[in-house]
Amino acid sequence: MNDLKKSKQSGFLNHLDNSDYLSIFDELSEGVIVTDIHGKIIYYNRAMAVIDELNPDNVVSRQITDIYELDNSSSIIMRCLAKQTPIINEPIYYRTRMGKFANTIHSAIPILKKNTLVGAICFVRDYHPFSVEDVSKHQGGFNTLFLNFLPVFTSCHLPNIIHILIKG
Repeated sequence: MNDLKKSKQSGFLNHLDNSDYLSIFDELSEGVIVTDIHGKIIYYNRAMAVIDELNPDNVVSRQITDIYELDNSSSIIMRCLAKQTPIINEPIYYRTRMGKFANTIHSAIPILKKNTLVGAICFVRDYHPFSVEDVSKHQGGFNTLFLNFLPVFTSCHLPNIIHILIKG
């Protein structure tokens, strides 16, 4: 039964081309970056442009390490490409080359075609520390606001949680 379901799914997916996927990625609220095997950006969606405050036209066709103040060991995409394994829900605080800081959670997944690495796709969730104004506007006060953010906090490392709480 499961094999039949997979067969129907892959048959449907074989009829889609890249433009079909890209139109879906542009509708996501998460940032999406697709790179080739060398870390050259081949796709950068609108949500990622908002997170980084960068124009996609200035990003596509450039190396991931040219856009961000990262190197091959600190870039989640470059590590994913090097290890050829997914890296899921990794919190990252980074800076673009244009000076914008971002506090995000990344999941990078290698893209394989017939068991050959052809690139990576990275999904990026943006999260912002809440401010004193956020706490005062929220009906339940800090405790309720904290509980609303708990799923974000639990996917972070403890130092990031402390940084967010102190900064707020």
